[in-house]
Amino acid sequence: MTRFVTPLLRGIIVILGLAALALGAGLPLVARDIAEAAPEFETIRLPYVAAAEAALACVLIALLALWILLGRVRRDRIFSPASLRWVDAIISAATAATAMTGLVFAHQMLAPVPGIGPAAWPLLLLVLAGIGFVLTMLVMRRLLVTAVGLRTDLDGVI
Repeated sequence: MTRFVTPLLRGIIVILGLAALALGAGLPLVARDIAEAAPEFETIRLPYVAAAEAALACVLIALLALWILLGRVRRDRIFSPASLRWVDAIISAATAATAMTGLVFAHQMLAPVPGIGPAAWPLLLLVLAGIGFVLTMLVMRRLLVTAVGLRTDLDGVI
């Protein structure tokens, strides 16, 4: 099964990574066009683009860590302490991206920009999804810690 699933997942990671890079490259251009068409957005253009670029960088970091973890699965080395740092990288990147999204949402709620209105509410869904993902990854990390301990004990017996 790993022979089929690993290349498939790596293909998906490549597609997502390329999409994130393309989005990161195009975002400043789109933001500039929006600010030219609606000058009231000029004041938030740079901070929001910076937050989005930082969140996209976090996505790329998480994808890289996932790529490395898939390689560890393929080589049957996933249940080792070295895998934990890559899971930690995913958790840290997801936490940072969620924080960026939360900051943008909080700004839109506390200092509303004319014309945005209810468009801020989908950001709340992203924040909640990010929190759910981070919490799920923390549970998965704990399971990996337990599995690493059991694997170490089993290797000691054998």
